[in-house]
Amino acid sequence: FHEEDTLLHDPILHMLSLAFADGAFRNEFSSPEQIYEMVVPAHMDRVKIPWKEEWRGRPIFRDVDGLKVSLEKALKYCKTRGDLIRLGRALGYAKRLEFYDIRRGSGKKLNEALTPEERNKAMGHRLGDSSTFVRYYMTDFIGADTQAI
Repeated sequence: FHEEDTLLHDPILHMLSLAFADGAFRNEFSSPEQIYEMVVPAHMDRVKIPWKEEWRGRPIFRDVDGLKVSLEKALKYCKTRGDLIRLGRALGYAKRLEFYDIRRGSGKKLNEALTPEERNKAMGHRLGDSSTFVRYYMTDFIGADTQAI
């Protein structure tokens, strides 16, 4: 996997943190460093890290039950959305922060790094052209001086 330069933006790090906190790995890792030190064998393209059987069907992102994190209750979109909006306000964003903003930003980065076909596949766009991306993800702001063209 790709290690993100800014750890805050690294989704793998967040997943590993939750898995360590839950004790979800079948292997008895004593630290995250042990995972990062693993080597992918030359004949393979990945290393699978198995979960304990009791964790295989549980949601990764879970809601709370009273003062504890629920083992079975998945975190709901509407609750998380409210938390994200409050986070945006706390950060001082003028515009309300929504999950769609994160998806749009991800789409922009994918558009810069991939072919249109790869981008559409990664984003789940099924029309076979770029119309969904152009219509919903491309910014309305054009940074070029169109009068000078």
